[in-house]
Amino acid sequence: MEFLVTLLAPMLWASATLTDKMLVTGKGVDSKPSALMAVSGFFNLLFGVLIIWPILLWYHQTNQVMNVDAGVLIPLLLNGATQTVAMILFLKAITHEEVSRVDPWFQTIPALGIILAFVFIDEKLAWYHVAAIALLAIGGWIIKSSGKVSRKVIIFMLIASLLLATNDVIFAKFGRSLDMMPAVFCDVMGKALWGLILLVGPKVRKGFILGLKSKIRLQSISEVLFISADFVFDRAKIIAPVAIVQGIACSQPVFTILGAALLTKFAPKILSEEQGGAFWKKLGGIILIITGGVVIAITR
Repeated sequence: MEFLVTLLAPMLWASATLTDKMLVTGKGVDSKPSALMAVSGFFNLLFGVLIIWPILLWYHQTNQVMNVDAGVLIPLLLNGATQTVAMILFLKAITHEEVSRVDPWFQTIPALGIILAFVFIDEKLAWYHVAAIALLAIGGWIIKSSGKVSRKVIIFMLIASLLLATNDVIFAKFGRSLDMMPAVFCDVMGKALWGLILLVGPKVRKGFILGLKSKIRLQSISEVLFISADFVFDRAKIIAPVAIVQGIACSQPVFTILGAALLTKFAPKILSEEQGGAFWKKLGGIILIITGGVVIAITR
């Protein structure tokens, strides 16, 4: 059951990723990654203040947030920078390449997560968990190899993956000392803080203001999907080993690729990507990813 709940996160992320591809299409300042992440910070602020804070009030948990030790609060707030920078790099990558070829590079996250989680929070996995994560990662690499990807995109995505793996471990290390909702509140406010800090740049401010007018409907969809996925993912990291949760997240390319294929076929004006022979290579990767996910599900 926990596996199925956690699986919601990659489904939601995949939908948001396809939406992001539409958002970065265009040459206006409102399509720039930094401006889009500033808007993301604004949405996280709204989510934290208007939704999570009232929940904390309802459950009388506000004292647990207000009295959070600085040794926990500061790392969780600073941790928002790792995700913000990672997503800027990802958005830059999908401006240069098809999203279904960029997304699989996130499969390096579980491998990095195993190392970081072992070093910093002493998480050890059974050999079959490592084997399952390896299947997920190999599947992702096969999907990636279905087409050429520029060196710039590879560098962007490897750095983004390292930052996201670091983000997960930091959240697990410090968030587990709190109850679920206070931990998520601190995480969301960290993302809000660093997204809004980007507004110090005049071009970002211009793109932010223009984006609120020109792309608010589309970005609101993307942000609701992303925030919902992050909420599910945060919950999973509180109660399960980080690398296993990251392994489940490796299923994201499955939904991204299938979504891109469906949009290409039925709504090419919205999104169009190369299919043909490359699709079958992607399908082989999908089968490996699903196999790894099943192993995790039955051995969790």
